[in-house]
Amino acid sequence: MIATLRSPKEFWLGIIYCVVGGTGFLMGREYLFGSGARMGPGYFPTIVSALLFAFGLVAVARAFVFQGGTVGKFAWKACALVLGSVAMFGLLLPRAGFVVAGVLLLFTCALASTRFHLTPLTCLAAVALIAACSLVFIAGLGVQMPAAGLWLEPFLLGWAGN
Repeated sequence: MIATLRSPKEFWLGIIYCVVGGTGFLMGREYLFGSGARMGPGYFPTIVSALLFAFGLVAVARAFVFQGGTVGKFAWKACALVLGSVAMFGLLLPRAGFVVAGVLLLFTCALASTRFHLTPLTCLAAVALIAACSLVFIAGLGVQMPAAGLWLEPFLLGWAGN
């Protein structure tokens, strides 16, 4: 009995997840794993990569069971916007800080969607998300990244000094 592929879209999604998860898992082996109580630098990427690989296996299996869509044309504009926004975030983070880099990341990625519309609600949601991420990662977990970068320090120092 030969299994027939019923959902090419799900199949290729699963393959991409497996490749990315497998690559991350192999790269994470280079770092100390640690334990649940004392996580090493390899703990989080290894766990996330293993989960991503597992999700990929499930997606590949589902592609043979459930009927699904075909693979559409590649969205070059969306891909460029998402990859460009991630690169921009990495470049801006030390210079402008997490808040500015995060807001630009959110809105540039959102432009990749045909359903995105700039409204007061989307602006409020972006502010809430950046505030929550700042509180969780910078204040709560103590991740070493600036909330306001080098470019904004003169303005903040002048404001705090008055």
